[in-house]
Amino acid sequence: MRVSRKILGAGVFLLVLAFASSALAQASMPPKHLQMITIQVKTGADAQFADYMKKIIEAANKVGAPQGWMTAQAALGANMSNYYVILGFEKWAEKDGWNQVPQMLTKAYGEAEAQKILKMGGDAFWGFDSKVFSLDEERSWNLKAREQAPFYQLLIGKVKPDMVDQYQMVISQIKEAMEKAPEKQMGIRRSTSVGPSWEF
Repeated sequence: MRVSRKILGAGVFLLVLAFASSALAQASMPPKHLQMITIQVKTGADAQFADYMKKIIEAANKVGAPQGWMTAQAALGANMSNYYVILGFEKWAEKDGWNQVPQMLTKAYGEAEAQKILKMGGDAFWGFDSKVFSLDEERSWNLKAREQAPFYQLLIGKVKPDMVDQYQMVISQIKEAMEKAPEKQMGIRRSTSVGPSWEF
């Protein structure tokens, strides 16, 4: 963790565990918006939580849920009991058509079995947090379509509100340098559209 007087930054490496849709594993451009749900799993309940997520994915595929998502686990830089469910979308209206978990489970397995699965999942974690990050194309660099990777590095900067303009200027300078670099590494910058406005 890197701490300064103006910015608190945290880096997390994510290990991809599963995709809820095979289309997500194909090459694609970064989506306009990402909803990231961070789930804190209870100590010793990882296998139980994995079974729960497997049931949800099976239900989503069985009922033809319109949304797809990626499930990942913190591999470095955060508690390894932190799991991340990441859903990409282009327009906010798409979320209105998403199937909710209880709805999918009930349709796929019936009411009684769905309640058992929901209880299994609820007993496996103690908390969660949900945020939406929107793509900042102006300060991203070398954007291109690519296949999903087995690992991702997630960097979240918490910037003091009165320093946001200065922070954005620095990121613009980094973009200029990265676009001139021979490696052409892609950098995806996002800002919160649902959640604290000072997180980037």
